[in-house]
Amino acid sequence: MLIDDIDKIIGVKNVPGLFSMQQVSKKRNQTPFFTWVRMRQNTLINRNSGGTGMSKPIINIDELEYKTFGKGNKFQADRAQVSANIGAKTLGYSVVRLQPGKRAWPYHSHHVNEEMFYVLSGTGTLRHAGEEFPIRAGDFICSPADPQQPHQIINSSDDELTYMALSTEFMTDVMLYPDSNKYGVWHGDDSDRQSPDNFRLFARRDTAVDYWDGEAED
Repeated sequence: MLIDDIDKIIGVKNVPGLFSMQQVSKKRNQTPFFTWVRMRQNTLINRNSGGTGMSKPIINIDELEYKTFGKGNKFQADRAQVSANIGAKTLGYSVVRLQPGKRAWPYHSHHVNEEMFYVLSGTGTLRHAGEEFPIRAGDFICSPADPQQPHQIINSSDDELTYMALSTEFMTDVMLYPDSNKYGVWHGDDSDRQSPDNFRLFARRDTAVDYWDGEAED
């Protein structure tokens, strides 16, 4: 989506005798949606561009920089961000490396964002919708936005497992975690997870409250 298209969405246009171009510009720039789009585009365009306004649209897998994350003994992975480094706007993709016995994320499903995985090297196991499938280099794995199709990749081999993870990047999503009976709600800019405007919540269904809980009853 181009910034020039935002005028059509928010209903701003230059009408002789009604709005001056200065008024149009002021109204457009004060629109929260426009402000977010402008910031998002600037972040993606300028990242790794050296200030030239355009990212180099290619990177080799040998150039990727990995960061380790995880929790406890089971959850540990090395992840290299790709999409944001080459100017992607509506898709997110990264490369994940798993050591034997490890997994990157809990077993989960999405209500909104769809994911796809491609095994680059190694073998492992895919948990998907209550079943388990062996996976190996060259396999494509589909994880649609469907609460009934949770998924998880596990390195069940004795060697390193490496795969590419790709997903849509809608701002809002709801995730379900069957193993722990919790859910997650996310809304915000995935490229800046520390933004104070982001909203992220994890809770269990059995601790949910009624819609009117805590509201005045008189």
